[in-house]
Amino acid sequence: MMWKGPGIGEDAKNLALIGAAALVGIAGTASMLDDRSDHRHVRVVRTEVVRPHIAAPAAPILRFEMSEALTGSNRLYGTVRTQDGDSYTGFLRWDRNEGSWADLLDATKFEEGQARSQSGIRFGNVAQIQAVGREMAILTLRSGRQVGMASRSSDLGSQLRSLTVSGATGEVELEWRDLRTVDFEAAPSSVQPYESRLHGTMTTRSGLQFTGYITWDVDEVYTTDHLDGDYRGEDYEIPFGAIHEIERRSSQAATVKLNSGQEIVLSGSNDVNRQNRGISVSDPLLGEIKVDWRNFDNVTFHPPAEEVSLDAFPSETDLRGTVVTRSGETFGGRIQWDRDEASTWEMLNGRIGDAEAQIEFSRIAEIEKAPPGVRVRLKDGRTFDLYGSNDVDRDNRGVVIEAGSDRQVISWRDFETLRLER
Repeated sequence: MMWKGPGIGEDAKNLALIGAAALVGIAGTASMLDDRSDHRHVRVVRTEVVRPHIAAPAAPILRFEMSEALTGSNRLYGTVRTQDGDSYTGFLRWDRNEGSWADLLDATKFEEGQARSQSGIRFGNVAQIQAVGREMAILTLRSGRQVGMASRSSDLGSQLRSLTVSGATGEVELEWRDLRTVDFEAAPSSVQPYESRLHGTMTTRSGLQFTGYITWDVDEVYTTDHLDGDYRGEDYEIPFGAIHEIERRSSQAATVKLNSGQEIVLSGSNDVNRQNRGISVSDPLLGEIKVDWRNFDNVTFHPPAEEVSLDAFPSETDLRGTVVTRSGETFGGRIQWDRDEASTWEMLNGRIGDAEAQIEFSRIAEIEKAPPGVRVRLKDGRTFDLYGSNDVDRDNRGVVIEAGSDRQVISWRDFETLRLER
């Protein structure tokens, strides 16, 4: 039997039945919805989450327990005579950041017949500074020798930030143009300063430690100076004399521990962030060490085992010693290092690890070549590897030895060791 599909009439009939069924379904669904809406009401409820108010911790009230004052024997002292004929005697604060005999005066040395050269000198070696014009000075050393110095920083010349004299009649602040002479002397034992020079031990991020008189941010040197910063929205000015320790927390902050035992984290100031201009240590038995904020770890403030007075700086003399060459030859006599430094007050410059160093020749026992620089042994037994300047690398212009009429020049290539006379 052959199957036969529905005809046109049957198709029409089926479509009509399907459409009717669909209409009935829609109507039934609508009826159910209407019934539901008649018996159930939807209510919109608005809610609000109320959280208890928690106040931010209040900024602490700090207790400032000041460290015991030093005697002042380490402090710069002298008489300033001005262009107008006035004179002022008292404790001296030089360019805001030098206040002790161990501190370094940064300048450029000039002598007749020689090229000018960077040459800092510690104040303990200077008897008098005579201002000459806008940018120069004649320094009379304690030995009586005179040395010409020119401005290299704000320590000399018109860029001098100020010279403050604290005397019996009060405090006076002078500029370079006011100065005629400054004569240095030890402070009388009967005169005591109100503030003390900062002293402590600094540690670098690589673990090096140096002890001496501290200068913070090329500015703060006394216990009455302030460390500035913000904490929990409050500004703080903390006297350095109340601080036990400052520790670098990050590039933007520092943890400050007070003598009272309190601890605070300061930020928002160039005193405690990467804009800090450097932390220096004036080590009487070495010279000056300086680190930037990136390489600084912490400083702990404490008094010196013994205050460094003017008497700790003997009168300067010529450098004298013995040079040993690579081939084993020896030459003794008067020494001129790098054809430049020839006196015990002058400085050997370079880097010690992550710190800048200026080492006074009077404190050096031996210099030995140790590429890429030298190994320096101090008279107190400490040893440092120094690098990163023409004083201690292949740019050194040679070592001159003079003995009577004899003169030898040892090139850096041939140099091996210098042993300085004590």
